[in-house]
Amino acid sequence: MDYDLKMNSLFEKTKPKEALLRYDKAFSAFLSNFMADNPEMVEVHCPFCEGEAFFEAFILENCRYLRCKTCESLYNSPRLSKKELNNFYSKQPIENFYSESLPSLRERRIQFIMQPRWNILSNKLINNGVTFPVDKVMEVGAGIGYFIEVMQKDNAARRYVAVEPAKASHPYLQCLPNTDIVSTVLEEAPAGICCESNLIFLNSVIEHPFSLKSFFDKISHYLKPEGIVAIVDMHSGGFDIEILKGEAQNVNPHLILQIGSIEGLRQLGKLHNLDLIDTFSMGEMDIDILYSYSRNLPLNHPLSGFSRLLEKSALRKDIQAVLKKHLATGYNGYILQKNLK
Repeated sequence: MDYDLKMNSLFEKTKPKEALLRYDKAFSAFLSNFMADNPEMVEVHCPFCEGEAFFEAFILENCRYLRCKTCESLYNSPRLSKKELNNFYSKQPIENFYSESLPSLRERRIQFIMQPRWNILSNKLINNGVTFPVDKVMEVGAGIGYFIEVMQKDNAARRYVAVEPAKASHPYLQCLPNTDIVSTVLEEAPAGICCESNLIFLNSVIEHPFSLKSFFDKISHYLKPEGIVAIVDMHSGGFDIEILKGEAQNVNPHLILQIGSIEGLRQLGKLHNLDLIDTFSMGEMDIDILYSYSRNLPLNHPLSGFSRLLEKSALRKDIQAVLKKHLATGYNGYILQKNLK
C-alpha cells in the first residue's frame, strides 16, 4: 500500500509515511527470505470458537485467510507451526521499529491513541463496577510502555506488570515506576508475578498467539475471581477489513494470525470461564485509511471513486461516527469478566 497522505488525519499523525515504508520494506525482505526455507506449516480450526466450517476470505502474499462460518472471525490457515512461529517472531524486524520509530512518535501516540483509549476504557470499566486504583494491573504486549504510562498518570493501580518479550522495549519499560517486567511471552511467564491480577489489558495482542486456547488458559489463570480482561483489537466485521480485505493497513502476513468477531470473542470467553459483558467501537481511522488507499488507485479501479467522495474531512468524520455507532469499525473494545464457576 502507498501511504502517501497530504491531509491532517489521525492516520497521518500516528503512522507517518516514512516510518511505515521503512518497516514495510524491511518486513517484506525478511518475509521473502524466511519463507524461502520452506518452514513447516500446519492447518488449524477457528481459534475463537473451534469451528471447522469456513470459506476463503482472501490471500495475502501466499498467506491464506479463512472466515469461520460459525462466528465469522478471520484466521490464517495453514500457518507457521508453533516452533516456526517462535523463530519467525524472534527474527522479524519489529524490534527495530520499536527502538527507531516509536520513541520519536511518543507524544503523538500518547495524545491521539493511548490517552483517548484509556479515557474510553476507564469509563467503561467504571460503568462495569471497577473501582480505581486496583491492586494489580497487567498489560500483555506492553511495547515501550505508553499505555502503562497513561494509566499511571491516572493512578489506575498500586502495582503494574508489563509482559513484553521484545528486548528493545525493556530500557523504556524500566523507566516506569512500580512496574515489574516479564521478558517472555505470556505462556512462559512466571506465575508469581502475574497471578492475582485485577485487570489484564490486551492492546492489539490476540491477533498474534499461535494458540488462543493456550493463551487464554493463562489469562484466566492469572485473573482474580471476578477479575476483568479489557481487549482492544482488530475486528473481522470492521469496515476497512470488509472493503480492503488483504489490503487493509494492519494485515501483515504471518504476523496477524487471527482477527476476531464479536461472536468469536464471546465464544472464546465462554471456553475460558470469561463472560463478555461489554462491547464497543474503538475505531477512528477506517475512513481515513480508505481515503488514503483510494487516492493512489488507477482511475478505472472500482474503489477509486472514494478519493473524490471522501475529500471533505467533515464527511469522513460523519461516516466514521456512523460506523462506530453500529460497531462496524476496524477496531473494537471488549470487556470480559471471570465468572465464579
